[in-house]
Amino acid sequence: MKKLLLFCSISSIFVCAHAQITLTASSTNPIIGDVVNYTEGPSISPGSAGANQTWNLSSIQNTSTLTLNFVNPSSTTAGSSFPSANIASQQTGADAFYNGSSTAFSLHGAYESSQPTTVIYTNPDDLLRYPFTYNNNYVDTWTASFVASGQTIYRKGTSTVSADGHGTLILPNGTFNNALRVKFYQTYSDSMAGVGVIATYTNDQYFWYLSTYRFAVASISNLSINGTPSSNFSRYRTGISSIDESQLTNFSVYPNPVNDFINIKFSSEENQYSVQIIDVSGKTIINKTGLVSGLKQENISVSDLAKGIYTVKVSSGNAVEVKKIIVQ
Repeated sequence: MKKLLLFCSISSIFVCAHAQITLTASSTNPIIGDVVNYTEGPSISPGSAGANQTWNLSSIQNTSTLTLNFVNPSSTTAGSSFPSANIASQQTGADAFYNGSSTAFSLHGAYESSQPTTVIYTNPDDLLRYPFTYNNNYVDTWTASFVASGQTIYRKGTSTVSADGHGTLILPNGTFNNALRVKFYQTYSDSMAGVGVIATYTNDQYFWYLSTYRFAVASISNLSINGTPSSNFSRYRTGISSIDESQLTNFSVYPNPVNDFINIKFSSEENQYSVQIIDVSGKTIINKTGLVSGLKQENISVSDLAKGIYTVKVSSGNAVEVKKIIVQ
């Protein structure tokens, strides 16, 4: 049963009047090279649904930490088992495999390393669909299987996903305007051939998103197995600042596709900045830093790079912007 628990909540590792935001693939899907850090504590109340809410999650305790490293699936131990995945998250002891597209961010499977176990989704679970904004909702059915103690376990479930609120989010490390809350509710069961259902699960989760950060900035999760509470926690993201403090402006990258030189322009209140060009494996190919106030500009030669897709990552203070480019 301990091994089963690891894969019960893998989807959780995976937002004046308040404006509404719309989640899109470009603003929400993680990209190769992203590192997301969370502080975790016991589960707390998620607050109310609705427009113009204020969610005070400042009471989340610091009892443990979690780091997710987003990498190319081919760089992982079990990547070959997930040919449709285009990004993977790595944490201590477990990898999760996803497909991020312009229309959805879907879970395709997971791998646990201490007692090697591979969970393969024969019908992936859509964790988010795009575009997604307040009052949007959908229902997704999914299936998966894995081998535990020499027995094949078949998992079948339904995810009901709704953007049930927007407003101000208060975390231990800051206050954030224009957050969108997504309620993610799962019911699923495990069964064995000739035996039938061996376990049933409910997974009640809430995720908060901001337009300036990819991936969720906070979440609350309550998992029950056979009606008994099992894994209940709250989580908030560290290393982020309020929207007004962290936003880059006038951000542009051109031309795209590019043959010889890429032009990068942006403005921020910080003087120091860095520009990185990262390949699909997550390796930084070019890294430039500068000290310029106001409008910043870089003209970088990419003529020596192999043809393909790269990520341009610009950082200034706590602000980060990214854009994918094609080198021809």
